[in-house]
Amino acid sequence: ISSAPSQAEISSAPSQAGIIKVNVETKNIGDGVMMPVISLASYSLSAAQFLEVSYDYIQLGGRGIEAINRWGYLAALGKVISKLPEGVDRKDLFLTLDINCNDNFETQFERSLQLLKTDYVDLLLLEDRGDDCIPAWTRVEEKFITNQARSIGVKHFKAEDLLHLLKSAKINPHVHTLPANVLNNDPRMISTATNNGMIVQSTLPFGVFSNRPNVTKELSVLSKNSLIQNIADYHQVTVSQVAMKWILQHGWMFNFYSEKIKASDTDMSSFTLSNDEMGHLDALSGFSSSSQAPLEQIKIETKMIQSGVVMPVISIEGDIQERIENWLDIGGRGIHVLIENGELQKTKLAIQAYAGKIDRKDIFLTATVNCKLGQVEKKMSNLQEHFDYVDLLILHNPGNDKGCLSAWVNLEQQFVLNQARAIGVKDFETQQLKVMLDTARVVPHVYQLDLNIFKTDIEIIDFLASKDIPLQSYSPFGSGLNKFNMTENLAIQRIVKKYQVSDYQVAMKWILQHGWMTSFGVVPELFEVRDVDMSGFQLTYNEMKKLDGLSNFVSNTKTIDFSNANSRVCGTGCVIGITSIVACLLLIVGIILGRRKGYKKKRTSDAANAEHVGCDGLYKDFPTYNEYPSPNRNPPFGLVYSDFPRKPIEEDELSKKKVVVLPPAIMESAVDNSADDEVLMRSSELT
Repeated sequence: ISSAPSQAEISSAPSQAGIIKVNVETKNIGDGVMMPVISLASYSLSAAQFLEVSYDYIQLGGRGIEAINRWGYLAALGKVISKLPEGVDRKDLFLTLDINCNDNFETQFERSLQLLKTDYVDLLLLEDRGDDCIPAWTRVEEKFITNQARSIGVKHFKAEDLLHLLKSAKINPHVHTLPANVLNNDPRMISTATNNGMIVQSTLPFGVFSNRPNVTKELSVLSKNSLIQNIADYHQVTVSQVAMKWILQHGWMFNFYSEKIKASDTDMSSFTLSNDEMGHLDALSGFSSSSQAPLEQIKIETKMIQSGVVMPVISIEGDIQERIENWLDIGGRGIHVLIENGELQKTKLAIQAYAGKIDRKDIFLTATVNCKLGQVEKKMSNLQEHFDYVDLLILHNPGNDKGCLSAWVNLEQQFVLNQARAIGVKDFETQQLKVMLDTARVVPHVYQLDLNIFKTDIEIIDFLASKDIPLQSYSPFGSGLNKFNMTENLAIQRIVKKYQVSDYQVAMKWILQHGWMTSFGVVPELFEVRDVDMSGFQLTYNEMKKLDGLSNFVSNTKTIDFSNANSRVCGTGCVIGITSIVACLLLIVGIILGRRKGYKKKRTSDAANAEHVGCDGLYKDFPTYNEYPSPNRNPPFGLVYSDFPRKPIEEDELSKKKVVVLPPAIMESAVDNSADDEVLMRSSELT
């Protein structure tokens, strides 16, 4: 691009150019810096399109423009800046530049300023692409201090990553740019930003989250939503205006990225969404500004494992300091660590970092030591160098180790000396555990087992239940090479879809509803903080049974606890009772059907012979079904003998004769109208 855009170059600009002016409000993002609440972005545009659209947007009155760190886009925007429309200065624009977290930050930034033909940017965003962003954020802070960036922010940081950055940041981000719209958003990302004083800017205001945004498709999705379309029709605006207004009324900003959005669409002054409309739009994505809970408020239940000792039902493995800190940030308090100098030191530093915020007594620290001879004393010495005590000390049997019995005696001593508030075992076979219990002075307070939806050990589970020993799974998502793919299991995916939760939540919820506990360590990349939130759903009895079936597990314990009234456990007596009722009902139905069949056959035969059980001509003048005076016109189950001549039935004949069943209504009528007549009502042979 060697010259300013010509009229030919911008011929594809919207037809309303020069007619409808853009009037965008601004927002104070910190230190008196006013940022337009609407900006133009380059995500789905080519460099040539970005040149045309950005020039036209400035002509129409737009001032906020964001450029991604790609040389073609920066060069295009730099040419526009060097040849701005008449009456527009560089200081009138609000330029946003985003740069990735990597080692080339300084080079990227200097080159970007050269291409943009400016010596500063108004907002410098650090985009998280999975790298360690702490060193890069230090450089971002330097640009702010030297006035090369009037304000600074972050982009696409997950909640836990942002909290980690804030621990070492000298200057908090002014803006967090993240994907949020009326159909899709992450309340925790939003609440983490707002709770730490950041202004939220949406990068995808119209719909789907994608690496290659398609505005035409997104607007089509919006228009197909009846609620959004009805609100748009009511206010006589477009569906894109409704989506943008929803963002602005939440106090956020946004950028858009297509030439398909008209200048008139940026006019938000002509209408206001009511509280009811905002509430209904919030419900489309499950978002609620009034119910956002800070990450620190996630509540994890506890379980009594021995007198006076309660343990969180979910813990995290403490092999990475950053993971421990993130866990404490969101409200996690259970930490499981191996007694190795490296892990002990990382855990100690993480806990010390929160000394002023979280009391040590509120943290539940579990430590594991192997059975190997001579190892316990040495490991305990290492442990005591870092911590005065642990809440739970676990003895791990990695095989058929003969040193476990003497090692357990050592753990009992630690328990008596209050250096361990509780003690337990891990991976003991049932027979080994029985042998140990024969001589143990202290019964284990916890048993750790390799257990998940696809892997259970019925023998050890039943034995633990018989001894009332709490169980903790240390592999809720599988372990090692045996990690299972929950996304391919239809039973799990139906539950995921029903409750709008993750695979990991289902896996852990199954464990917790069996009355067990769990801890997790290395997890897949897609695992998020929300996956430990178990409060929003409850698996039904049938769902639990289906998940049990994935490992052929049959629960004989009484620890299943369902809060859902429709999810009660049916015991042996219940099953017998239901079976008896069903059998009785089937018997009654069989008798009724059999009698009706026999009656029809008998009636046909007797009518042909003009006689019935000693009553000559009984059927001769008897009304047919269509003539029968039943209000419901149902076929009669019996016959009334009142108006027909009959022979007297002797008592000794009764045992040989059959009679038919009378409906109650007919019987009452017969009794009322012919008191002197004999009425017979039977369902079986007379005896």
